[in-house]
Amino acid sequence: MKQAYQNLAGIRQHGGGTVGTIGLGISVLNCINTGVQGWYAQPLVILPCLDVSRPMTVSWTVTRLFGAIDNVNHVGFEIDYTIIRGDVVAADVQLQYEWSPPFDWLAGVPAPVNFLNAGGPTFPAHTFVQGDFIGFRYLRNGLAPADQYPPTINIPNACLLAYNTRCPSLCC
Repeated sequence: MKQAYQNLAGIRQHGGGTVGTIGLGISVLNCINTGVQGWYAQPLVILPCLDVSRPMTVSWTVTRLFGAIDNVNHVGFEIDYTIIRGDVVAADVQLQYEWSPPFDWLAGVPAPVNFLNAGGPTFPAHTFVQGDFIGFRYLRNGLAPADQYPPTINIPNACLLAYNTRCPSLCC
């Protein structure tokens, strides 16, 4: 068994917003605290090499734009996903995450978001089965009661799925 990663590219934005960059080459969506904005990620198929008996996590890196430093409030993030299993929609799920920004977080400084689901991995073991077709949407839910963080947050157009393989090599 080996830890592996799958980049889930953001292919379409959700909820409007302005597209910007981190540095010269990382595309981001400027997500305000009064909207629901983010990305639809490239769908994926759960291949036989993914060990579905182990948990999987999703993460991304954010920056904040301008505004006063806020060391008290949280950002409300959300992952929504749909599972197509065979010829049926097996699940439509919304996960909420209340993220605490770094203390004295300066504008433009990257910060990792490791999306926790009830304090654990994003997707517990056995959430998926081999052959599932999964669609993801990851976003800032500025309308959630948990999101009281005033500054705009930049969400990149890619997130990372961490999983374990069933074989010593990357794919069986």
